[in-house]
Amino acid sequence: MTTELEPVIAQLVDRIERVDDMDQRHQLVQEAEQAVPKALRAIRQRMAQQMRADGMTWKQIGQVLGGVSVQRAEQISRGV
Repeated sequence: MTTELEPVIAQLVDRIERVDDMDQRHQLVQEAEQAVPKALRAIRQRMAQQMRADGMTWKQIGQVLGGVSVQRAEQISRGV
């Protein structure tokens, strides 16, 4: 299955794998492992905030965010 993200991920992987110095390559892998989840959490937070600003209930937002609970949807909006 192909997704829109595959080319972007492939570019990141290619960029890291082109680094000859193994210490530096490892450092880049560690940075990516930390940065990508953090960036994705920020996207989810902004999504929850925007949906709430658009008048959606926490229950509706939770459904959009993969069926999370009302409480979890509100936590996501706060970055928790």
